[in-house]
Amino acid sequence: MEQIKKKKLASFDIFDTVLIRKCGSPENIFYLLSRRIYGSREEAPEVRDAFFLWRSRAENDAVYRLGKGNVTLEDIYGSLDAGTLPEGMDVAAAMALEKRTEADNLVANLSVRNEIAARRKAGFRIVFISDMYLDGAFLKEVLVREGCADPGDEVYVSNEYDATKACGRLFDIVKDKEGPLEDWVHYGDNTFSDIRMSARRGIRPVLVDTGSSASEDYFRSVSMSQPYFHDCSVLAGMQRAARLVSGDAPEISGAVDLIASSYIPYVEWIFRKASEKGIRRLYFLARDGYMLKEIAEELSPAYPGIELRYLYVSRFALFLPSLYTLSREEFYGSCGFNPESFYPLLWYGYTVKRLLYMLRTTREELGSEFCSVVNFDKFTSREQEDIFFKALEIPLVKNKILESAAAERRLLKAYFIQEGLGGGKMPSATVDVGWVGSSRLIMNRILKREGMSGCYGFYFGCSVDMLPPKYGDYMCYYGSSLLKACPPGLFEHYFSSASHPTTIGYEEKSGKVHPVFGSGPGPGEIRQAKMRTEVVRTVARYVFEGGLGSFSPEAMRFWGGTYLDIYNNIRCRLDYSFLAELDTFPDMQDSYNLVRR
Repeated sequence: MEQIKKKKLASFDIFDTVLIRKCGSPENIFYLLSRRIYGSREEAPEVRDAFFLWRSRAENDAVYRLGKGNVTLEDIYGSLDAGTLPEGMDVAAAMALEKRTEADNLVANLSVRNEIAARRKAGFRIVFISDMYLDGAFLKEVLVREGCADPGDEVYVSNEYDATKACGRLFDIVKDKEGPLEDWVHYGDNTFSDIRMSARRGIRPVLVDTGSSASEDYFRSVSMSQPYFHDCSVLAGMQRAARLVSGDAPEISGAVDLIASSYIPYVEWIFRKASEKGIRRLYFLARDGYMLKEIAEELSPAYPGIELRYLYVSRFALFLPSLYTLSREEFYGSCGFNPESFYPLLWYGYTVKRLLYMLRTTREELGSEFCSVVNFDKFTSREQEDIFFKALEIPLVKNKILESAAAERRLLKAYFIQEGLGGGKMPSATVDVGWVGSSRLIMNRILKREGMSGCYGFYFGCSVDMLPPKYGDYMCYYGSSLLKACPPGLFEHYFSSASHPTTIGYEEKSGKVHPVFGSGPGPGEIRQAKMRTEVVRTVARYVFEGGLGSFSPEAMRFWGGTYLDIYNNIRCRLDYSFLAELDTFPDMQDSYNLVRR
């Protein structure tokens, strides 16, 4: 008699194991569904909220009403009063919209998808098991779309077999249908139905941890008292989903927690304010604007009338071209100080060597007269600062510097014109992180001196030394209080790190002006920057797909502010290891202290 060959079986729970809801909990699906059915928060809020509350309890109501433990979506919607739906929508259409909302929110858990592929390669038969009211055909379609299931894989759903994992009978049915098994391993996130009940039947259980992080739980808990709690809950769900689809390493969690929560609300705010002001083009300033531009590309379909540009500039590249007279006030402004400042080179520890580097010259080039007068490097007195500026008035020195400035300015002006900046035909604004507005001052000085139109500025945060509007109008998202919550170096070297080098000048090639770059970041820095960019763009894409305009602006701002508070004040258990690289920056003592805490 021929012996029946036994199979190896690997079964996988579906929800919160193989597939993750972008929005988080099932309740958030109902919240998003209510917004899709009834529109934005300003329209019919009472009816929309009533539907949300009904749907949140409808499954349990159907279980009691029908006297059966395994209900279908049709059973659940059996108690819906069709008269409460918008005109032109019936119960069938509402059910179809719920399934579409589910499908739009489901993404594959990267680690489990990889495990499925590994088990399949090892010769295991793959099946999927779920205690769920949705039908198996729908779930299989999503599993195939997400690269988790093959067309021949079986999907066992409780409502189609009148049995659940929780009671164990669904495992029995799978065993009967799949035939003799030599090995069966089951993956799931529920410690009772997936782990304990499968183990009782001799199945090898594997617990899959897809829970929220400590920071996500904390954010959700502190937002529960807010009127926009469900918006916050959805945003936390999107962070969790982005973590899990991206690999869930500490550096990924850091990017999701800190960068996404802070910068996505800022970029959304920029779009709203730009629309209100009639601004039709946004220039994101390199390199701090790199991550902001990446986010903006994900959100821009909601604002089709606004064009996005990336402008290769830097303080260094702008400094020399911005000098027209070498006056003390002009020089201070180009250094990033208020032109009316009182001996800032002394107070901020500048050296002559550093200033000459910014002027792109050397002591030797400036001649013996300059060297004999400026016979020091570090400024240790006001008199030395006065001496330095008097030395800049030496005819040979002044002429050389201003000739170099004019040559660099010609290239910079050509670059601005090439990029459409300052032409006046397209209302434009620059986008930057912060903090004093020196780029705004410098760029507007050049634009106006060259007969071009000035530019508006958007800032994430500002210091108390922010340059006033007479150097260019601006708006700031967080204000000066932000610097009390987070050191600026953290934004400049972590939040805003780019995969390209700093711009140090410009050159003309083949009739076009191109940026000239300095020494670039190393391969490790580039890899980290690209990883952060990818995961933050994932969160931004989820926010856009979840209905960007329907999230409360207050919830968005609360989202970013809370996460900055979480990390600065250690509100919960956190892993700061992803910030360890910051100790490579000598000017970031504050951020390094944060890591040591």
